[in-house]
Amino acid sequence: MVVDVIDDRFVAVADGDARPLRRPKKKNAKHLEAYPYVDHRLAAGLSNGGRVTDADVREALARSPAMGAAEGREVDEESAEGRGDRG
Repeated sequence: MVVDVIDDRFVAVADGDARPLRRPKKKNAKHLEAYPYVDHRLAAGLSNGGRVTDADVREALARSPAMGAAEGREVDEESAEGRGDRG
């Protein structure tokens, strides 16, 4: 999950486990594949002034269609919101 945009070329990514929020990895953005997905639970918490924890990031990633597809799980319609295909 991208947690910060460093500049027009690099971003910081974290997964809440191997790469916690306190130690994100700097990545070249052109080496990443973007998924048009917003975790609405995480976004709502942030918009209300909440703090994001590593557990929040892990849970959001587990709900994401990208992780569901990678692990062969089916993704329900609600969590697929924001994705181009509904398949």
